[in-house]
Amino acid sequence: MFNVSEDEVQEIINIAKNKKSFIIAAEFILENVDQKLHSDTDEEKIRALLREIKESFI
Repeated sequence: MFNVSEDEVQEIINIAKNKKSFIIAAEFILENVDQKLHSDTDEEKIRALLREIKESFI
């Protein structure tokens, strides 16, 4: 799904959680993931990741 290593994914998550809003965090994540969704599973993984980030803003 991601066009980066596991460590880079974790770094992206940590940076996103420190953004000022969920929208900014979501945009940051989407800019840093592979633009092509290879399957519905990948799309669901991205949605789960965004839900995790959103929880940190609630």
